[in-house]
Amino acid sequence: VATGKSDRGLGLILEHHGIRQRFVTLQTADRHPSKPHPAMLELAIAEAGAAPETTAMIGDTSFDMAMARAAGTHAVGVLWGYH
Repeated sequence: VATGKSDRGLGLILEHHGIRQRFVTLQTADRHPSKPHPAMLELAIAEAGAAPETTAMIGDTSFDMAMARAAGTHAVGVLWGYH
């Protein structure tokens, strides 16, 4: 996960849905520059043992798409989400 949410906010959502254990890495705005800076996505890729060219950023904002481009990943835009 690479999100603009806070650690607390992300934790609440994941616990509410009982899916915390499904994720290898959780990157939030508490520890990274704001999107579209690629830092959180780059660290998520590294912690997952992946590579930019095999990673897809799924997001609902233009900031998500710009972050994906900046990190050298694929970008997949969706029409649902908070934006």
